[in-house]
Amino acid sequence: MLRSLRRGIGSPLPAIEFLTTMRWHAVPVRMSGEVASSLWAFPLAGLLIGLALFGLERGGREIAPEAAVAAVLVLAWVLLTGGLHLDGLSDTCDGLFGGRNREQRLAIMHDKSTGSWGTIGLVVVLLLKFALLVSLLEGGRFAALLLAPIVARGVIVGLMGAWPYARPEGFGRALHASAWGAPAVIAAALTLLAAGLLWSGEGLLIVVFVGAVGGGLAWYARSRLGGLTGDVDGALIELLEVATLLAIVVGLEQDWLDPLLWNGS
Repeated sequence: MLRSLRRGIGSPLPAIEFLTTMRWHAVPVRMSGEVASSLWAFPLAGLLIGLALFGLERGGREIAPEAAVAAVLVLAWVLLTGGLHLDGLSDTCDGLFGGRNREQRLAIMHDKSTGSWGTIGLVVVLLLKFALLVSLLEGGRFAALLLAPIVARGVIVGLMGAWPYARPEGFGRALHASAWGAPAVIAAALTLLAAGLLWSGEGLLIVVFVGAVGGGLAWYARSRLGGLTGDVDGALIELLEVATLLAIVVGLEQDWLDPLLWNGS
């Protein structure tokens, strides 16, 4: 059992460098094998993003109104990830809604130009993030800004392991092949630990909800493409972040949630 858990477990740095614009090496990670060995650390990359966002929110709210701070947070969220997931979201929307069959959809997603569906998808997701950040009650911002990036990246590891890769080759194929087993188990454990520490038992329910949303979206993508792709994985991360923020905003508004640790005030 222990030997199985150790298999494919490497340094967390490739995952952090792949998912964020944070760099420890002069040459960025380019080998899928490096990232595949650090899939377990995807939630840690989310934690770093969340900490950066909350630090920015803490400083910004002292000098600017909430809407302006929310807009800056959305921009910072994009910059911290290098737009990687938004690019996948755009390509996925163009392919899923613009193609007539599987082959055409995959071909459209391979095209780097952005069509009308891709533009619509980008605008909707960015507006949703902005609106949800504005709607966040002050007492829950710390936990929300930390948890959304963590949960999205923890859940995506499980989805990559559970659903096949749609293309015969590609950077993401090695990630999907390596995700099941130890990486998914460790990523899930880190995600659930973070959710439990931040929101107690209700945090675990948030993870379950976001996982169900991700499973439904992955099922739809497979029905249209025959599996997932790297673009779909990126799109799912964006959509799962939105789902996490939505669950937290609703929970706070209905008094279902109460931060277990510091509330950020």
